[in-house]
Amino acid sequence: PNSFNSYLPMVMFYPNKVGFPEPSHICAQLKQSLSETLTIFYPVAGRREDHTFITCNDEGALYLEAKVNLNMVEFLTPPKLEFLNKLLPREPNKMHSHRETLPQVLLQVNIFNCGGIAIGTCNLHTLLDGCSGSLFQTTWAAICRGSKEEVPSPDLSSASSFFPPLNHLSLHNHANQNNEDSSAQKMCTTRRFVFGVESINTLRAEAKDGDYDESSKPLLLDMKHWLHSFGNT
Repeated sequence: PNSFNSYLPMVMFYPNKVGFPEPSHICAQLKQSLSETLTIFYPVAGRREDHTFITCNDEGALYLEAKVNLNMVEFLTPPKLEFLNKLLPREPNKMHSHRETLPQVLLQVNIFNCGGIAIGTCNLHTLLDGCSGSLFQTTWAAICRGSKEEVPSPDLSSASSFFPPLNHLSLHNHANQNNEDSSAQKMCTTRRFVFGVESINTLRAEAKDGDYDESSKPLLLDMKHWLHSFGNT
């Protein structure tokens, strides 16, 4: 299979409600808690030098702040994909050369006129897949809201014993050969799927009750994970 470098994008919206802190306070809290989270997930603060190595040089994540000259309701009624991409710190679906030195995590905090915010994240898929990226983000959220008892202690060393390194030279050559072909990027498309509150509650109830067959377990586990994330936003 091809092994291109790409980022997994996500945008999380937080409307301004009664008691919602000032955006400046939120941004300061996000940056401080992000720094603490990177200390726990220290490889994420490094740089991926090629397809097989991460340099733990503590350069940190790329953090940006942006002002959106609209209210959140105006922006989302209806949402346009080309505008949603503006809330991300990097162009989604873009393939990056394996020769690039890339940050693992990029974040952009977007502040709307109404005081609501949207946090756009891009996780480098070489290191952070959906599960590990979500663990990073839920840890960041727990630290940000002061719930230190919910912060995990990830084991970042045991994986090498279960998945010992292969011939990194052959992997490196294979990755570079694959990356010469940009056809995968040209074939990328973006689609929008809308799940209403009722649909999400139904899926959550089915997942909780275990009302599914064996063949759907992996899908349902992933669904439960994302629903848990959505439920906390």
